[in-house]
Amino acid sequence: MIESPTYRLIKEEGIREGMLEEAKEMVLEALSTRFGVLPLDLAQKVKSIQLREVLRQLLRVAVTVESLDEFEEQLKKAIGERRG
Repeated sequence: MIESPTYRLIKEEGIREGMLEEAKEMVLEALSTRFGVLPLDLAQKVKSIQLREVLRQLLRVAVTVESLDEFEEQLKKAIGERRG
């Protein structure tokens, strides 16, 4: 089957969106595993991020910080540096 350029573009966008959602879930899973139930506003902030690079950085933070407060400080910095 030959894929049209439009089909490939739509498929690639879907893959990117799926990878972005997975990255968000990984950050939230790491945090909830370490710290229990997460504040809703924190989860919403993580879910609003649209750059995988930022989410990868936050995943590293999530598995190394000592407290949820420390994560939230790093989250504020990451969002402040790169809106998205």
